[in-house]
Amino acid sequence: MRVFLAIEFSDEVKNYLSTVQNTVKIGCKKGNFTLYDHFHLTLRFIGDTDEKGIDHLCDLIDHVSKEFGPFSIRLSDIGSFNKGRKEIVWVGVGDGVIELEQLVNCIEAQIESFGFPRERRKYRPHITIARQVEFKELTVLNQVPVYKEEIKVDTISLMQSHRKNGKLVYTPLYKKTLIENRTSN
Repeated sequence: MRVFLAIEFSDEVKNYLSTVQNTVKIGCKKGNFTLYDHFHLTLRFIGDTDEKGIDHLCDLIDHVSKEFGPFSIRLSDIGSFNKGRKEIVWVGVGDGVIELEQLVNCIEAQIESFGFPRERRKYRPHITIARQVEFKELTVLNQVPVYKEEIKVDTISLMQSHRKNGKLVYTPLYKKTLIENRTSN
């Protein structure tokens, strides 16, 4: 199974991300746009694992949820990563990025003991809006509305990425609420 750890969003946040996406579409020749139900913030991509690995990841999430309490983030600007002549368009995280990085560090500190290699790349929190984008005009990125509300981060999800009827689907396999009275942060 191909899996990752993520923060899922409420419909209110997904509606905003959909609005951003629609604004981006205006300035694009083409692109592969993230489906509404797929909007999430990846904490850690795992990749392929078996049932034993899934059990270990559930244990990892249980452990991290006891160590790390809920916090809030705010979304920030829109940007893109260049991949050749095509772009990956994303919405960044502003406020709460320190807490988010601490959560990821907590996951990374435990991950080897659960049988997975540590991530070597620096964590760059973002929500992917579209992949393989070819812009007809980049100025559209300056027209994106700003989401000013706090987003409460209080749950970690283990997500499976798989194909169903030829479409990419993200299915939650396990969720755990972060405990308010944590032992450390």
